[in-house]
Amino acid sequence: MTSASDDPVLAQWIAWAAEHPGRLPPGVEPVQTRLIRAVGRGVLASGRPAFVKVMGFPRPRDRLRYWLRPLPAPHEAAMLAAARAAGIPCPEVLAVVQRRDRFGAPCASMLVTAGLDVLPDVVPRLYGCSALAARLADAGIAHPDLHAANFVQLRDGGCAVLDLQSARRRARPLRRAARLRMAARLLASDWPEPELPGDTVIAGLIRAEDLPRALHRAAAMRARALRGRVLRCLRESTEFTVLRRPWGVLIQRRNLAPGGVWRAGGRELIRVWIGARFCEVADGQRSPLGALFRKSWWFPGRSSVYIAGANGVAWFEERRARWLDAYGRFMKMSGGGRRGSTLPSEAPLPWSGLREV
Repeated sequence: MTSASDDPVLAQWIAWAAEHPGRLPPGVEPVQTRLIRAVGRGVLASGRPAFVKVMGFPRPRDRLRYWLRPLPAPHEAAMLAAARAAGIPCPEVLAVVQRRDRFGAPCASMLVTAGLDVLPDVVPRLYGCSALAARLADAGIAHPDLHAANFVQLRDGGCAVLDLQSARRRARPLRRAARLRMAARLLASDWPEPELPGDTVIAGLIRAEDLPRALHRAAAMRARALRGRVLRCLRESTEFTVLRRPWGVLIQRRNLAPGGVWRAGGRELIRVWIGARFCEVADGQRSPLGALFRKSWWFPGRSSVYIAGANGVAWFEERRARWLDAYGRFMKMSGGGRRGSTLPSEAPLPWSGLREV
């Protein structure tokens, strides 16, 4: 591991992380940003490219999650070291920063890794990723979220694994069930080109008789992932923020466009809101709905939805039926209100504790 004294830029990044948890250092170009995590690309004083992954803990549940468990940076550093020791291509760890307060609550987590010699804009094929996943499994490294974006194509013709934050190491090679889970997650990924599912068998990740089960699990994973992305419109997330008050709950996009209008309504607005989000996620249709206010049942007045654009009300009326139909599609995908469904059609809304009005 490169020490801070070997590179002044690395030393600056380490000092920055201690004082500005969850934020990328100056001069580091963002590559991926989420509510609790950001990844950026920078260049060390030596000219060597490096990637910086920082994690903040803005929500109580994030702080509670890591109160008694290793912080993401040291854990992933350990997983990368184990993978490299097994001869698996992955980034070299350059620095780890972790900080807790005097009560043990997490405050800062930063991981710096060296850049790899990759082919830009080239996504590895399923066979190569499955072969690398098989090597991880043989090394006892279980990764429950090993999707296509976790891999990069190297210039030497091989591929490398990048993100091992969710990985766990076991004392012996993974058993059949764990390998099946890894294969299903790979098969559930969005690959830019058609892939042969049997490549997971040829690459040695799973047995031939396990392929039908892996495909079945992959389909279920895709449905859950889609459902999860849709339901982000009801909770604090990268794209949405939630403000709860005794008189109601306001959910709005973080990039709320000004100059829109509010349209009042009743019990159908939650269905319209979710339906519009489903069209946005599943069909790629941009939603003009920027916020939803759900009033408490005991509070006078009506609920309302915010629509961006000067002609927002006309746009709303034109698309309302389409969004309600999309809500029906979403409910059908989610189980149609059967036991185990998060959003039964006529049940109290779990995200707010408010009943329909």
